Amino acid sequence: MTQAMWKMYGKEQAKVILYYNGKIAGREIVGSIKRDYKVQNTLGWDEFLYRVEAFGTFFSLGKVKVASHTENSAIIRFWNSPCCNPSVVSDSFCCDFVAGFLSVLPAFAFEGAKTTCKEISCKGYDKTKKYCDFLLEVDWLK
Repeated sequence: MTQAMWKMYGKEQAKVILYYNGKIAGREIVGSIKRDYKVQNTLGWDEFLYRVEAFGTFFSLGKVKVASHTENSAIIRFWNSPCCNPSVVSDSFCCDFVAGFLSVLPAFAFEGAKTTCKEISCKGYDKTKKYCDFLLEVDWLK
């Protein structure tokens, strides 16, 4: 799918579409979890980041770790993400989908928060890297 989008729309437009599709997928999955398991919004930021690691590891099929964080941002590191697996993709990666997916998680955990996420380091583009890093930023509007 990613390679077809890159060919059809070009790299930059495909990246935007993938980010948006990641947001949609994230909203659907997190919404289903909240609804089906009656999850309440009672997490603090540190507990939320711990759960992102578990949630991310479960859905990414790779190791996920919060590399660092401040009171309104976190760098989330993915090892062995299928997005950058050379046997799955050639020169088009779906890290933008992952960034979109990650961007919606705080909005569900902390209603009213505005969030963005962008990839800041990609092992798909830089073969010396062992992981991909995503910067998740939260604007606490409350």
